[in-house]
Amino acid sequence: MTKEEVAEYYSKWGYSGKYEEDLCPERYNGPKYGAEALAQAYLGNRESIHILDIAAGTGFLGGELQKRGFKKIDGLDPAEGMLAMARKKNIYGRLICEFICEKRLPVENDTYDCTIIAGGMGEGHIPCVALHEMIRITKPGGLVVIVMREEYLDYVKEYKDRLEVLMQELEDAGKWESVSRVIVPNYSLLQMKMSVCLKVTDFFKNITFTDIKVSYTEARQGLRESNNEEEHFSEEDQDQNPEAVGDEENSPNEGGMLCCPDDGCVKSFIKHKNLDDHLLIGNCKFKLKNEPTLDMTKKMYLTKVKSKVEKTYSLSSDTVVAKENISEGWALKTRKPPTFLSKEQKLYLDEKFNIGETTRKKEDPISVAQEMRTTKVKGKKRFKMSEFLTPQQIASYFSRVSRRKKVEDNMPATIEEHVSSVREEILTKLRELPFDFYGG
Repeated sequence: MTKEEVAEYYSKWGYSGKYEEDLCPERYNGPKYGAEALAQAYLGNRESIHILDIAAGTGFLGGELQKRGFKKIDGLDPAEGMLAMARKKNIYGRLICEFICEKRLPVENDTYDCTIIAGGMGEGHIPCVALHEMIRITKPGGLVVIVMREEYLDYVKEYKDRLEVLMQELEDAGKWESVSRVIVPNYSLLQMKMSVCLKVTDFFKNITFTDIKVSYTEARQGLRESNNEEEHFSEEDQDQNPEAVGDEENSPNEGGMLCCPDDGCVKSFIKHKNLDDHLLIGNCKFKLKNEPTLDMTKKMYLTKVKSKVEKTYSLSSDTVVAKENISEGWALKTRKPPTFLSKEQKLYLDEKFNIGETTRKKEDPISVAQEMRTTKVKGKKRFKMSEFLTPQQIASYFSRVSRRKKVEDNMPATIEEHVSSVREEILTKLRELPFDFYGG
């Protein structure tokens, strides 16, 4: 997805009212951790601290900051639907509808005492290059606070081997100074762990924090004691839920399985991302503790059979007569109608094919399909979503064009060879005929 499509998705999510329901405090504690980090940094005179809440959303973090005595808060988010919900809460002084990336924001240098991101880092969200802009708009001696899921550093392509490297490069260049990195439990969906990185933008103001590190195993044990919950994971669950099993070495989890926190759900997961997706979708699986497996299987089979029965038939000794008339050809396989490319699609694919012919480096159909979603003409998207082609369709078109080109390239030589052979045959026959020569 492009960043514009991501913003549109979040905007619809905000307008629908589902955003605050899906990311309620019971499921998501990132804003609380971010607000608490600033409360520890600024013990007094909080009303004068000017803060920019980046990826403000509907104002979760702004509300937490306001509870702790911060008053001068601005918000930035690219989704208008999110800002519309935040505007109703009267938390922010200024709301900015912009992306934070390599583009310069409509904010003057050294404007804020603190810039903070809580939950804005992720796949297709804030890029690494945004750190430069955060430093620019933060006052010397101010704070840059980033609250994010730690495992994103390993499996988000934008951040893997890049985000922490850039942070260190900026520190080596004297742009900012690392103050604290805190690992916290219960960040999201009860069993996630989270990294809070606090950065200071000037060496002359040395603010230090106590470095608190809570291991995942200790946090997990604390959750068990406080919630008095048991984790259930069986071989039967692995068979019915393939996404719940995986290589323990590749898992970001350090303490064991991740169980769904909903009461009665027996699904368990190796990876945090799978648990996150499971809870957002709400596809829980419930099983009675004392119900035998055979009885449960019979019930599941009966439910599936009942859901599939749509027509009833009466049987006789000679023939089978259906109660409903069946049209001729009902058993034949239905074929999907062929897809015809528009002139604009063919023109775009021909352009890409010709580039490959010119550079002697064939265009990758996957890359072409991705570029097709973002290419623009005069500032507008060249293709609608319904006109996007799959890599298979693009590869098929390139193959047809290549075959046609080979035929066209070989055609002149074939005709010339044919004409030459016919001419030679005629001359040979003429040489065999007797001729009388008469002198003049």
